[in-house]
Amino acid sequence: MFSRACAAAAVALSLLSIPRGGDALPHRHTAFVAPTPPPLSNRVAFTAKLHDGRFVTVYTDGHAMLTAPQTPATGSAALKRVRAAASMAGPRAPRARQQIWVTRYGPLGGEVPASVRRQIVFDLEHPPERFAAQRVLVAFAPSVAVARDSDALAPAAVRSLQQAILARRAVTPHAFTSDVRTNAALSHLGVDRVERLFARLDRGTLGSLRARAEGRTHRALIPFENAYALHVSGAPLAEAVRKLRALPGVAYAAPDYTVQSMIADRRPIPSDALREIAAYRRSPMAFGRSV
Repeated sequence: MFSRACAAAAVALSLLSIPRGGDALPHRHTAFVAPTPPPLSNRVAFTAKLHDGRFVTVYTDGHAMLTAPQTPATGSAALKRVRAAASMAGPRAPRARQQIWVTRYGPLGGEVPASVRRQIVFDLEHPPERFAAQRVLVAFAPSVAVARDSDALAPAAVRSLQQAILARRAVTPHAFTSDVRTNAALSHLGVDRVERLFARLDRGTLGSLRARAEGRTHRALIPFENAYALHVSGAPLAEAVRKLRALPGVAYAAPDYTVQSMIADRRPIPSDALREIAAYRRSPMAFGRSV
């Protein structure tokens, strides 16, 4: 009898906890507000002139503004040279506004040392590249054979092939591989040098390593025993990668990504932390973890 009374009381409490139709809150989507960037500082740390004739103004908060000279010293001819140099720089040309790492160079609020100024100007003139220029990594299909680990063409031979292809004359492309269609595509892209990756190991050893890995993972892997680095001189990098990926004789194609150090910022260690570290002593215990 007591258990029935408890059950009835629990049901009554659960019914009271259910909100009525008028008390129910409408469903509202969560609104995401983009964070407001901090305002740019108008305090100038220093100004400098780049080698291509432009001027850079570095502010104390780390942003830099690059502008062309307003009144060249030698008239319009100098301005034309500046514009030509900027156009030839291509993707390496710095943007009008850039952000630099303040923690890398130190505070810019006071007098900036000359060595720090030179380093900032050098980094602005040489922005990091994402890919290695004119270099594509490919892995040919196992059915495509390459006779030599390294093969190169003279610049004159590459130019003659390019001119013949543009003129739509019947030419025989250089036999980089055993596949005619692949050779034609390489000649069309202006490939003048082919070098095998992992050349210190023979193809048989690499092939056995790949077969062993495929047996353990139960999936097909890239034939890296047939991997090469191509130097492309007749087409943009993105176009060369796209056309190589469309070939049936190419199993993998990608740009050669650049690698940089993982050290991002340089921060000084506080003096109290140095004193604390100096006070540590190695544990005399033969087991366990020492500080």
